[in-house]
Amino acid sequence: MKVNVPEKWEEIKLHQFQSYTTETRKEINKATMLIQTISTLCNIPFDTAVKMRIKDVQKISKHLYDLLDKVPQNFALQFKFNDKNYGFIPKLDDITIGEYADLEFYLSDKNTIWDNMHWIMSILYREVENEKDGKYTIKEYKPSKKRAESFKKLPMDIVYAASNFFFDFRSGIGRDYAKLFESRGNEESGGTDERDRWGWFRIIYHFASGNIARFDEIEKLPVLLALNTLSYEQDKNREERQLTQTIK
Repeated sequence: MKVNVPEKWEEIKLHQFQSYTTETRKEINKATMLIQTISTLCNIPFDTAVKMRIKDVQKISKHLYDLLDKVPQNFALQFKFNDKNYGFIPKLDDITIGEYADLEFYLSDKNTIWDNMHWIMSILYREVENEKDGKYTIKEYKPSKKRAESFKKLPMDIVYAASNFFFDFRSGIGRDYAKLFESRGNEESGGTDERDRWGWFRIIYHFASGNIARFDEIEKLPVLLALNTLSYEQDKNREERQLTQTIK
């Protein structure tokens, strides 16, 4: 039996890794887990993998786990996929409320982050519009199921490095705006707590003053501007309460 065993992360597609992470959440015995790992990452049917010799299962699974331990480090700002050039959001500090809110939605449940990774990638990477002197712009963000579904075939070296890059940025927001997030119990991630049913909708509603006709306008504002403004309002309200208590 010939099995195409990946030698590099780039030989594993996102949909394969998503299947792998789904299997790791199941309560199955070690032998079944090894076979499922080979089935998903080598892209062969489980019924085929289960017929492999034990020594081959052990050898291939060890190789795969060794590969998974060597996480990709090379972050790709741009890549070509399906005859189109895609670029990462050029400056994360300029990420919009709409982009960040949708990312938070797909990151709200730690158990399903990888299930949603094709959606996450479709937000972070969009088609390049213009490029000059080493700088580029990408298309305005609009949710696209078609792009997200196609991204299931992205190579994992691109996906893993990009997701880690964004997670570092998100963690930084959690630290810089800890006072805003601590009441939601999620200050380390830079997101809203999964128990907060309204999440970023509450923030968009606040800046739109409840006017839904302004939601699209608000979603295009930089998220850091929103967080700075909320921080100012929080400090201002605290100072006013302290002043009131002092007067009393």
